[in-house]
Amino acid sequence: MNLRVGERPPRDPDHLQPRLVGIINWRGIWTLYAKGIQRLLRITMQSIVAPVATTLLLLGLVVVVQRRRNGVAAETVSASAT
Repeated sequence: MNLRVGERPPRDPDHLQPRLVGIINWRGIWTLYAKGIQRLLRITMQSIVAPVATTLLLLGLVVVVQRRRNGVAAETVSASAT
C-alpha cells in the first residue's frame, strides 16, 4: 500500500465496533486513573518538590525569627538586671 505524506490508511469497518459497557465503565475509570498518575509523574516538581521546599523555607524562617526574638529578649533582660 503506497501512502502519501499526511495520508491515513483506509479504516477497516469491521475494526470499528461499539463496545459494551456495563453499569460501571471500568475502562474509563482505569483511563482516568492512569492519566492522572502520568500527569502527577510529569509534574512532580510542581506538585511535590516545590511545596515541600517552600514549606521547609518558611519553617526555617520562623525558627530564625523565633530564635532572634528569644535572644534579643534574653539580652535585654540580662542588661537591665545588672
